[in-house]
Amino acid sequence: FQISAFQEPSLVRLAINALQGVDSSLITIQNLSPILLFTSADRTPRRSPEFWTRSSSTVALGNLLNSIGQFGCIIFLLRRLVHYFGGISETEKNSKTTSIFDGNCTVLDRSLINQAFAISVGKIIEGYVSALNTLSASVSLRRLSKINAEGCLSAVGNSEITLLEVYLHTAGLRSQIEALGNICKVNHLALGFPVSSLEEICSEAQMEFTAFPRNAALISFLYAQLKVADPENCGLLKFLFLQSCEPYCGFIRSWIFEGTASDPYNEFVVESITKNSLNASADVGVVSWSPLASDRV
Repeated sequence: FQISAFQEPSLVRLAINALQGVDSSLITIQNLSPILLFTSADRTPRRSPEFWTRSSSTVALGNLLNSIGQFGCIIFLLRRLVHYFGGISETEKNSKTTSIFDGNCTVLDRSLINQAFAISVGKIIEGYVSALNTLSASVSLRRLSKINAEGCLSAVGNSEITLLEVYLHTAGLRSQIEALGNICKVNHLALGFPVSSLEEICSEAQMEFTAFPRNAALISFLYAQLKVADPENCGLLKFLFLQSCEPYCGFIRSWIFEGTASDPYNEFVVESITKNSLNASADVGVVSWSPLASDRV
């Protein structure tokens, strides 16, 4: 990388993409930040782009990009967790294992509760990206100038936002997502960035996802976290807990009002048995053709 070739708009674009967990931007930061950390700044008018006049040193800029890269790595891993637990395709039904980069859990480890949890995590990430798109308006309000109607995600190439403003104005959003990453147990993996490659981090994440709480254990984990949550993160945990409980609540409603018990992944401590099997177990050799069914806990 030629440091003098970078201008602030390109760094802002790089940071915005990294904050969304774009892997190519994370790799660029991974390669660029070590160079900045060990290169002294040249602020002469002949060689220095404009953004050097706004930064105290290349070391500060490298640390700033490192911090953004680590956070972007959290978003990257959260997206992989959503993909890991989020659903099952027709091709996955015929294959019980997938590669690390496909990021799918095995068919035998599927869980409706974990799927609901992953979907709720995905919704939070979608809300975060939508909030990130208001960055231009937020900066304009702070400057007390005319609000830019365009979102920063679509107009970042012509943005007048500085890299420092991107970092400062996303502090609140990053704090909330870091709380989500702590719940999903991926924050410690992102600390390896940029020393560890994304492939190495993905391999570690695969092991973490395999050991992640499943079924009722996940509900118990979220409830325990909710009881000790601070007010700032209480709403986040409550949303995750209620969404994760929805498959179990739906199972109970179906059992009570429809007399059916659909449990495709054997998550709930209930089994459906036919009247025929009840009679056969009581009177050997006597067959009953009653179509009625009952549920046993």
